[in-house]
Amino acid sequence: MGENACAWLRRDLVPMERRPLFNPTAMVGFLSACTFVLACQQILGISDLPTGGDDGGDAGDEPATCTDTCGCPGQPCCAMNTCANGGCCDVSKHCIAEGHPCSNQLLCQAHACGICGVVGTAACEPGIFCTAPQSAPNGENTCVACGNDGNVCCPDPGGTCAGTLVCAVNGACEKSCGDAGEFCCGKGTCNSGLGCATTGPNTQKCQ
Repeated sequence: MGENACAWLRRDLVPMERRPLFNPTAMVGFLSACTFVLACQQILGISDLPTGGDDGGDAGDEPATCTDTCGCPGQPCCAMNTCANGGCCDVSKHCIAEGHPCSNQLLCQAHACGICGVVGTAACEPGIFCTAPQSAPNGENTCVACGNDGNVCCPDPGGTCAGTLVCAVNGACEKSCGDAGEFCCGKGTCNSGLGCATTGPNTQKCQ
């Protein structure tokens, strides 16, 4: 009994540096379990598990504007120069998918064809065009905002503005046009009984 007790004590007092750092059998079992879980996630389509972080939106969460007739890659751009999911409205007024080359041979990224085409940057060439939603080239070949109150009209046929705004004859989006003292509407028209008169440089108002 004494010998057995001593043997047990000697085994228990084996120095730490001589003990194995891990159990190989247990490690193999752990790795097999991990492999099984990852395979199940791929099969079930749940490889991207929620992290519980902030669910706030960012630029990548923009709603798609793609329809049956416009906004998708290869389709015509929707109203006000708009393409879906970061796409670019190219010089041909057709949408280029994000990650694909525009007519200037630069990649479309976040509505820009390389370093041009979005508000505040140079207009793209050749052709002088802007590629982002609600952007239009000005007389200095820079892309400016279009379509909102006080902006230039977006260069769709006839000029386009957001919501209920109207494109006046001065080429800007206004809350209304055609009444006395207001800008003349597109093509120089005014409401009944009023005429469109030039009242200043690039200014035509109804009188």
